[in-house]
Amino acid sequence: MLPGVILHIWAIREFRHYWTIGLLTSTARWLEIMAFAVLSWELTGDASIAGWMFALRMISMGITGAVFSMLGNSFSGVSVMMAVHLTVGASCLAPICVSFVLVNYDILPFLHVISIFSGVLWSVDFSYRRRLLGDTLSSDLMGAGVSLDVLSSHATRLLGMIAGGLLLSISNYNLIFLFLAGLYISSIFLYLGKKDGVELQSGISGTSKLFGNAFNNAFKNIPVLIVLALTPVFNIFVLPFFALVSILFLEKFNTRELEAGILSSVEAIGALAGGLIITIFYHRKKVVTFCMMLLGLLISVLFASLFTIKYLVLTFIFFAGFASSCYSALQSSIIYTFTEPSLRSPTLSILTISIGTGFLGAVNVAWLGTKFSVDQILMVMSFEGVACAIILLILVLWRAMYLNS
Repeated sequence: MLPGVILHIWAIREFRHYWTIGLLTSTARWLEIMAFAVLSWELTGDASIAGWMFALRMISMGITGAVFSMLGNSFSGVSVMMAVHLTVGASCLAPICVSFVLVNYDILPFLHVISIFSGVLWSVDFSYRRRLLGDTLSSDLMGAGVSLDVLSSHATRLLGMIAGGLLLSISNYNLIFLFLAGLYISSIFLYLGKKDGVELQSGISGTSKLFGNAFNNAFKNIPVLIVLALTPVFNIFVLPFFALVSILFLEKFNTRELEAGILSSVEAIGALAGGLIITIFYHRKKVVTFCMMLLGLLISVLFASLFTIKYLVLTFIFFAGFASSCYSALQSSIIYTFTEPSLRSPTLSILTISIGTGFLGAVNVAWLGTKFSVDQILMVMSFEGVACAIILLILVLWRAMYLNS
């Protein structure tokens, strides 16, 4: 039987709708990351293309976060989400329409365009959908509710990876695009009839003041500052790992696409386990646990790159998924808990700017890809991540001492 807290959360109709939207969107996102990486690698033989594609996704995410950190409360979150879902869905339908006119066409530009719009959706999903979801819950249920949402988003790695491997094995690109469009567009119907409870603000002065307040609050609030400081470490040195997992199996163990997708889903199984545990046993020491999960992620990436025995690699991929799920749940929960209600959307948008630094990770992968194999790339990334995390934590602790003096 599920714990009582999950049953109480699940009884809330609005929460269920926002949770389902996240489930559909995240399934599409991880299918994209897996399928687009494999497609680009198969078409070009160059793993760095997947890195550059991921860079576009992160750049668009960061730019969108910068815009909505200033305009966070100027638009209804429901309206923003519906518009972006429709745009991403239309971009997925575009290559299908072209295929009716041209038999042979280059799909790489379409993969890049879809990645850009998907990055926009990723950003507003943090800024608006997750905040809308949190607003449906009382303060005592909020932490577990956000963790449950993160649990679903990480569980979709399992769905996305397997679905991507299956669709790739059929060798019909249009099925991939059609499936993605269906996931994105069907989500729109769950927003119908919903309203954003946050009071809207208008005018340039209002938006600039809002951004200033959000930024000042983040810089003075040590728990929030730790999250914003360490988030780039994850997105630069860990997140590209998830885009490269399938290629790691293809290159290291000479697997086929479907097998690579199934093996990659082990990480999603770990994420599912981690999300379930963090939801049921929600940790009070959020910030310390957040830092420990990031360290565990970097260590898991390192060992997954070092071992040449498939089952040992799968073990550390599982632990990477477990730690990433706990990390993500605590990331959003810390921001939501330590930020006043009127600043939550702008602060979450600032978080997406921090997440958007992940394009540097993609650039790093693309550069390393010209010199090293995939497992060597992951090994270098993990060492870089540990070094950066230590430096950033020292700076934040110095800031905390300054504020307390």
